[in-house]
Amino acid sequence: MYFFRHRLALPKPFLFLLFLSPATHSAASLIHYDNIFSFSLENIKISDEEKMGLLGANYLVQTSRLGYAGLGIYSAVTGDRGGFFTGGLAMGSDLFLFYPFTLRPAIFVGGGGGGAAPQGGGLMLRASADIIYNRKDWQTGIGWSDVRFPNGDINSKQINLSFAYRFEDWMAVGWPKGKGQISSLSLPAQSQQRELYLQSETYWPQRGQSGRSHTPLDGRMDLIGIRWRQQLNTRWKGEFQTDGAWGGNTDGFAQVLLGASYRIVGSSSVDWYLGAMLGAAGGGDVDTGGGLISRGFSGISLNILNKLNIHGELGYTDAMAGQFSATTISLGLGWNYESLVPASSVDLSYRGSDFNWSKWRLRFGSQRYLGTQDEDRKGDEFVGEPVDLAVLKLDAFINNSLYVTGQALGAYEGGAGGYAVGLVGAGLRSPLYRKVIELEVGAEATLGAAGGGGIAVGGGRIFQAMVNFGLQTRYAWGLELSVGQVNSMDGGLSERVVDMNIQYRFSTPHTSSS
Repeated sequence: MYFFRHRLALPKPFLFLLFLSPATHSAASLIHYDNIFSFSLENIKISDEEKMGLLGANYLVQTSRLGYAGLGIYSAVTGDRGGFFTGGLAMGSDLFLFYPFTLRPAIFVGGGGGGAAPQGGGLMLRASADIIYNRKDWQTGIGWSDVRFPNGDINSKQINLSFAYRFEDWMAVGWPKGKGQISSLSLPAQSQQRELYLQSETYWPQRGQSGRSHTPLDGRMDLIGIRWRQQLNTRWKGEFQTDGAWGGNTDGFAQVLLGASYRIVGSSSVDWYLGAMLGAAGGGDVDTGGGLISRGFSGISLNILNKLNIHGELGYTDAMAGQFSATTISLGLGWNYESLVPASSVDLSYRGSDFNWSKWRLRFGSQRYLGTQDEDRKGDEFVGEPVDLAVLKLDAFINNSLYVTGQALGAYEGGAGGYAVGLVGAGLRSPLYRKVIELEVGAEATLGAAGGGGIAVGGGRIFQAMVNFGLQTRYAWGLELSVGQVNSMDGGLSERVVDMNIQYRFSTPHTSSS
């Protein structure tokens, strides 16, 4: 096991292979497990004349003594393909060599593209084998990777470098009833503040800038996305955000940022903070060069209505090897709560005798646009062909019926490589039959940003409504079939959709006062 003073963890969405672990024997069992937050960097071959620096970020959960599984995202950071993103599922194993070295073979399967790269339909496969040097809560490594797009023209083998940070956490398989007891935890517990925001962002590009097509960037750019903030200690918070174009004639622009903020002045209701983030961005004719961007910002966060926060920020964003730079204004509405973590992780101890459960559901699978027509595409080469997208959905339940949802989709087939979607919204589920197998029906409505891949989404704003039919086992696993409609709010896209998902229920402990 690995212990540390501070940690940066995303929500617990990617626990779908926990059936590999002996700890999953009961739906009410509390599991103490390891996490890995890792980065990789490699220079992949795009053509005989061109290479692209590819940065990978993975959130992984240890699913057995040797294995792990989770989410991976890869983005361009050097070269001239800013806006290239792929996302999907990752898994691998740690094999002991000799102390302190291990061998880590791993695979990734996902979809995406962009940056006018030759990714074809967007399906990405990556295999790697790294020699890892372990040093308590961090790891470094060097290895060999093979990146290929089977329905495109990218097929590259190269050396890669890696860095990883390890930490511990708790979760329970399924949705336990009632409160949990501190005596059931395998380690002393401490509370850690976490905040999740729905955020709008506006870029005001510096005057005189042009896009990749040499069209002036005269107006503002509007984005929508999510922001995750997590306490590291009494002053520092980790920051993660991802956004997509929402308006300003830059559909297809997307960004992923990671960083930290420092609280200058704070009270129980107001925080003033400074921070910085680094990440990848591009697409939508915005010239971010290789894709690497940086941001400095200052903001104020206000606590309203108990667990609700609002924040406002002023910052400056700059493409480190491109022509794009802009004044940045961010506004967000968020929910804050206190999660329970192992006692060595933060400086604030939890003194209660029991705790509550946060109920989550992960859904992952495939969605299909059922035959795109003339108005759905910007060109006519693939008119009539369906578009297949990889789907990841994370649902946070307010009670057993009502939930809020965040969803990410990326094309992998159908001539729409580079098309990506981010959605947020709410839904309802209602059980129809409860025995060994539970049947349920539900509905959800989401809106968000989309772009790329030649799909006609106008400024990027889309709305999607779905009806869901589910089959759930008592061991947390289930299947779901959904049908619905997706529409662009100011573009040509209007298409029937169907998706098939595997779903997995799990819970995380939080303080009784949250």
